[in-house]
Amino acid sequence: ERNLPPPYRLKAFTLSEVLITLVIIGVIAAITVPNIIQSSQNKEFHSKFKKNYSVIENALNLAQIEEGMMGDNTSIFTPSNSNDRSYQSVKRLSKYLNTLKICKNKNDTGCSDLYYPVRYAQSGHDGVFQSNNPKLILNDGSIYNIYQYDTCEAAVESCQKDKFGNCKKDENGENIKDTWNKVTCAFIYIDVNGAKGPNKFGQDNFVINIARNKVFPDYGSWVGGKTPIDIITNKI
Repeated sequence: ERNLPPPYRLKAFTLSEVLITLVIIGVIAAITVPNIIQSSQNKEFHSKFKKNYSVIENALNLAQIEEGMMGDNTSIFTPSNSNDRSYQSVKRLSKYLNTLKICKNKNDTGCSDLYYPVRYAQSGHDGVFQSNNPKLILNDGSIYNIYQYDTCEAAVESCQKDKFGNCKKDENGENIKDTWNKVTCAFIYIDVNGAKGPNKFGQDNFVINIARNKVFPDYGSWVGGKTPIDIITNKI
């Protein structure tokens, strides 16, 4: 072929050129494919969160109608000083949902695998979230981890927090105190895909607050506070 006149000569890539091209394609794929998969997964999680948010609002509306307490979420989330107030709230809420299972704690039969650590949205937050709160498992696999306060409105003494949700310290290493007015009756920690990964706030786990007269996302950046708001308002 090389002895053919110029118009008839065939051009071809050398082996090194082919290998270089394959390496470049491989690098690009390694960078872009995980991002595409992550983006698709996040859209699925966001869709499931919107569904769960709507499910909870509908459940509370049904309870208000049945109890004749319109605009008052304490028909389900009843403040109480009892030790099992969270469990009682879970049982009341389960009546208005497609409930598969209720776990009072991780020691209940078949419940131990449903208690697992959840990473915070901010990597700078110390530790992970893990509790032994009562849980409610829906037929679609969603898990609600519920904590019920003993009052809906109160002045709470806590600590000032940094952007990662950690307590700020003074020069002596002591927590800097902070007082704020709590208007929340309960928290619901929603895992939209159950015990499957990634088990991270702002990704497949979201936190919503139950106040006496409304439902709203938690605003803490360390639990992906902006994410639920953006999902609900269709900003992402």
